[in-house]
Amino acid sequence: MTSVAAVQSAIQALYGTDEGQRQAANIWLTEFANSDQAWESLQLLHPNLAPEVQFFSVNLLLSKVKHAWRKLQPEAQRQIQIFAWSKLDEVVSSSSANKLIKQRLSLLLATMAAADGADAGAELIQHAMRFAQPLSDTGHANLEVMLDLLLSLAEEASALDSRRQASFVNKAMQPQAARVFDTLGKVLQGSSSASGQSAPAISALKCTQAWLGHSLPGPNGHSACSPGALQTHQGVLFSSVLACVMAEDSSCINATAEVFEVMLESEEGEVDEAADQKAMSAIIRALLGCKHSLQGTEAALARARLVAKVAAAMADRSPEAVAQDLPEAVQLAELLLTCLSLGERQVAEFAIDYLDSLSTVPLAERQPQLQQPLYSSLLHVLAPHIQYPQEFTDWDGCVDDDEEAFTRFREQSLQEVLEISFGVLKGNYLAYFGQQLQSAASWQATEAALFAIRCVSSSILEMASSDASPDQPQANAHQQTVRAFLSSLFGQLCAGQGSFSQKGLLQQPCVLASAARLIGDYAMWFSRLGGPEAPLEGALRLLLQAMVPPQARLAAAKAFRVLCVRCAARLSSPAVLSGLVGVAHTALNSQQVAAQGDAQGGLEDRQHVIEGLSRVAAQLPVEEAAQAGQHLIAPFLQQAQACLDCESGSSQQPASLAAQLRLIACAIKSMEFGSAGTSHAGGHPVLSVLEAAQPVLTRVAASPALQANATVVSALCEVYQGSLTCIGGSAEPLLSTFVTPCVTLFQTHQHPACLDILATCIELFGPQPTAANMLTHALYVSCSASEAIFSGNQLAANQDLVTALFHLADQCILIAPALALACGAMPSLFQWAVQGLQMREAEPLRKVIAFLSHWTAPTSSLISDADKQALKGSLHNCMTQQGQGLVQAFVLALVQSCPRHLLRPLANPLHSLIKDPALTDGVKGLMSQVLCSQQYADLSGGGLDTESCQLFCRLAMQTPPLSPNRFSALVQDFGILARGDETPDVLLAYEL
Repeated sequence: MTSVAAVQSAIQALYGTDEGQRQAANIWLTEFANSDQAWESLQLLHPNLAPEVQFFSVNLLLSKVKHAWRKLQPEAQRQIQIFAWSKLDEVVSSSSANKLIKQRLSLLLATMAAADGADAGAELIQHAMRFAQPLSDTGHANLEVMLDLLLSLAEEASALDSRRQASFVNKAMQPQAARVFDTLGKVLQGSSSASGQSAPAISALKCTQAWLGHSLPGPNGHSACSPGALQTHQGVLFSSVLACVMAEDSSCINATAEVFEVMLESEEGEVDEAADQKAMSAIIRALLGCKHSLQGTEAALARARLVAKVAAAMADRSPEAVAQDLPEAVQLAELLLTCLSLGERQVAEFAIDYLDSLSTVPLAERQPQLQQPLYSSLLHVLAPHIQYPQEFTDWDGCVDDDEEAFTRFREQSLQEVLEISFGVLKGNYLAYFGQQLQSAASWQATEAALFAIRCVSSSILEMASSDASPDQPQANAHQQTVRAFLSSLFGQLCAGQGSFSQKGLLQQPCVLASAARLIGDYAMWFSRLGGPEAPLEGALRLLLQAMVPPQARLAAAKAFRVLCVRCAARLSSPAVLSGLVGVAHTALNSQQVAAQGDAQGGLEDRQHVIEGLSRVAAQLPVEEAAQAGQHLIAPFLQQAQACLDCESGSSQQPASLAAQLRLIACAIKSMEFGSAGTSHAGGHPVLSVLEAAQPVLTRVAASPALQANATVVSALCEVYQGSLTCIGGSAEPLLSTFVTPCVTLFQTHQHPACLDILATCIELFGPQPTAANMLTHALYVSCSASEAIFSGNQLAANQDLVTALFHLADQCILIAPALALACGAMPSLFQWAVQGLQMREAEPLRKVIAFLSHWTAPTSSLISDADKQALKGSLHNCMTQQGQGLVQAFVLALVQSCPRHLLRPLANPLHSLIKDPALTDGVKGLMSQVLCSQQYADLSGGGLDTESCQLFCRLAMQTPPLSPNRFSALVQDFGILARGDETPDVLLAYEL
């Protein structure tokens, strides 16, 4: 028997300064916590003991209750509860009692009650209420205990599962809810009339929120927690909560806002709509009373947040009420705009929620002031929220805001409300932000106006592109307004005139980035709607200019690509494209991101530009497209050549070379679109581009130093992959150009990217007799070079290689199984698949499963019946020699290692093995033997028992067999059962 003194000493040692004693105490207390003697820790809850001793003890008991309460006999539970109540009385009566200890002890009692059920919960409420008798004579300490008990009980009820929670709420809380609410109302009423007593009010508000959160049902099936029900039946509580709106403590105001929110969310039972509207009117009137108390102090700002939060909750609960029914609806909207003008983001977020809900009511059905007038006023107070901080230079030095929060707020919340505003205001919306551009006193205001115009690009372009109709004069007028606005806007923006002529404005990075995004989103205007007069050349020039500052570079590059793709027809003349390529390369070189920049960033920007230019080139006739492609990659070839000629051995050389190769790959793969991608007597233009790049590619592949560099080889393979994907079957004469270097590179350094190229070659040319010898040799070398990885059991450290190898093997099975059969790779692949099934990483395991699925059930229409029979024969041979290992691997993956989302795919090859007439008896026998082994039940973590394994075997091996879908579902459920997240009952449904 462990003495209380020993526990006390260990706790004090744990909080001491001697590290050795602390470690020893931690070990001793951990063992003590797992013993039945830990329940005696209640004796350490004495006011005279050190607070840390009491705190540790009550937390230890809380953990014991949560994990071991049901292991105690009912009499033992009762004795512990009685003793805990006595300790609470003891602590409450002590003038030196620690407040935190009282809260934790209240939580302990509530946790016990919730674990015991409704009767214990009802008893706790009765105990708690005695601390409120009489309210006028009790001190804060007693009130705090009552509120802590009631709050803890409501929170513990929320943690119960749905069935137990419903029973607990209906049987323990609902019968006493009226009494509890009445008491809480009196506490709030007394707190509001006493100065400096916000603590009881805050506790009472939190308790009210927790009880309302259970949506307690009232009499006759009506909700007891709706605004109308509370005003009617709990008038003291309702009016006291309203009074808290004018509290001087921001914490109290925040707690009041939470009460209103949960009150307005309550929907349990029927609701008296008339009573609800009356209550909401009373709430609005209380909010209107604080109209002149919304700024100047922390409490005032909290009050503004409360107004916005309550307005949003009201609109969510009953949008029709705040749009048309409530007489105070317009005043609420005006108050919300006042709050919005304070510039606080959280207020703005709540206001946007209000406007979202309001928008569900058709405009014509709202009160007149909540139609266009509301949105006209909204733009004035919303505009400052769109702007960057006034002292902004960059996000690293910004202390007023956070980049992620600012971007998320603008791109998600604000965009939605701006779209709604444009839908209501149409031309007036554009007129307002057009005026903002003209009168902008700062770059922040200019950028905000550009953002607001970009946000509604979809709606504007739809309006501008709609067909004119004589019987819709108003729609035609809106269309003309929009078109005139866009012509003026882009005419000035792309020429740097009008409101954009201010010195330095179009050099400001944020303005440039916003202008670039604007042009990208309105690319359809430049390509079609704006006609030949649309300033395409000026837009492209502006985008290239915007690529200079790093902050705007990516946005400008993306917009450049979009504009090139959209306007390819206008740009697809050799002279225009040649000039554009020259200007673009000049702009790219000005970024000073070669060498070290290529290793650290900037490559994505240039890839967007190169892709755009390449897409334009693809629109040209074949010969001119080839010339344009060669012109496009020439600077990258020159820089790559310079890297290869460099003898310094700089650490930046491989990174810079890889960057140039990736840009060449980007140019090549982007030329597959357009008319140039079709068959032509002159050949595909990429063939000429590849011919120009071949000397550099050959040097890279032949360099011993670069062969070992995974980054360079990966970039080289990107060029090969892009070429193969782009020119497809036209690449057959160049097959050795791709296969030979990849085989060499993989043989010497096992780069996974090389296997991806070989897989693509098999996909394109596997069935071709002329390619058979080369591809068979490539597959043989690939398997031979991979053997060391598998024999050394290094799969986890070589996930990419396993993924690539089995993707290659799978392509062979699907398209050209004769290659794998001819090189004798199938036994090795079978053995490696057994190892691969035990991997926990999703992507390599997915490829292993796909390979086995296609091998065990070769149904591809691309291969002959003879090939299918040959695959079946090789499978049978492998199963004869290594079948037990495969079945064991399947079972191990099923019960332990396979990620859950791959359990169904894992079932496919297993189902095929069971269905195979030549294998079914052997596979069933092996499965029974393996699954009934205690070794595999233990590996499952205790989720399986013998009966469950036997039932699964019987279901999985029944005759006739389950359908593939039902078998997959069975395997998935069994795997989840093995992980302890289902009960054995989940298998019973499959017996029906």
